Amino acid sequence: MSGFCLALAIFAAPSSWPSEFRRIVVLAVIARIAGSALRLLVAQVWYGRGDALRYYDIGWEIASSIRGGDVGPFFASDLVWGTIFVQRVSAIVLVVVGESIRAESVVFSMFPLLGLILIVVSAVREFGPRIDGKRLAHLVLLWPSIWYWPSSIGKESLILLAVGLVVFGWCGTGRLRISVVVLGLALSMMIRPHIALMIAVAIGFAAWLGPFQQLTASRIFQGLLLVVLAVLTTREALSQLGLGSDAVAVGDFVAARSARTATGGSQIAMATGVVAIPMAAVNVSLRPFLWEVTNPLMLLSGIEVVVFWALVWHRRHSLRSFLRWRESRLLLLVVPLTLILTLFYGGFVANLGILARQRVVVLPFMFLLAEAAPALASMRGARAARRRDEVRSASKPR
Repeated sequence: MSGFCLALAIFAAPSSWPSEFRRIVVLAVIARIAGSALRLLVAQVWYGRGDALRYYDIGWEIASSIRGGDVGPFFASDLVWGTIFVQRVSAIVLVVVGESIRAESVVFSMFPLLGLILIVVSAVREFGPRIDGKRLAHLVLLWPSIWYWPSSIGKESLILLAVGLVVFGWCGTGRLRISVVVLGLALSMMIRPHIALMIAVAIGFAAWLGPFQQLTASRIFQGLLLVVLAVLTTREALSQLGLGSDAVAVGDFVAARSARTATGGSQIAMATGVVAIPMAAVNVSLRPFLWEVTNPLMLLSGIEVVVFWALVWHRRHSLRSFLRWRESRLLLLVVPLTLILTLFYGGFVANLGILARQRVVVLPFMFLLAEAAPALASMRGARAARRRDEVRSASKPR
């Protein structure tokens, strides 16, 4: 299976892609194969348990029945989202690859890679040569925690694929592909309805955050359509969670989710009130602090934080260009989505170990924002140069 995925990456990557990007994709496939083996080893030897092992065990039971001609176990549950959905995906993969948890891990590691490639392609399509696509691809596809944590049988793997589909459908081809956005939303709904709800809210904001002078009849219609999609997704997500529209029930759900993560030696105290908002950003982008490290994996996360902020410091002179982020269609979605996901993960995940694993959904966007800053500065400079040229041309005697 590893060899098949590698061969697929080498021969199936579009020939229109630059050769450098094709090489990075091949390296990313190799990294995911290694990451899936390492994640499986840690789960089996270090922990002796884990969600991936449970997904495999139940998936193989269902797959064995399907291979024997009995599809009943596949449809045995009334629930269709969350853990049940991932178990069904596990079963489908095992029907194809057979009784091999290693092969299944490799297949699952390719799901997030596809989603991340779609995000990178969307950014390059949006900014063109103004963004360093090679560097962005290196960061998003090869950053250690992004290739390690999702390279396993689990929800993070599928969530990254879903988010990538939404971003690509939003602007990956230069215009809105509503069918691809709906596919990404539906997939996220099947995995984690509350994440689908947050993506839908970000889409609702993005539909109307653009410059008002760019509003046309078609844009207004498109915006209304996206708001309707966001509302329907939100209602379905709340229904799947059994919350209805009761604000108290939603608050109780969030509190219960936070309490479930407040276990183990990596537990952290959560801020409350107004302070919780800036602390959520601190938790996602700065922790674990090096003095909070208690194991090798957390040490790597702490080092990653330092390296990330060194990258941001290197971009510091172009960060002010973000005052014009609304002029980029991609950033109209990415900025609110990053803020919403940061508030959720940083505000309600009370365990540094779980936070390090789940924030991989946010990290690609943080790198995208860091790399988009010079691109926005370049766009601003180009517009200023055009205005100067227009003024000079107008002032010349005819």
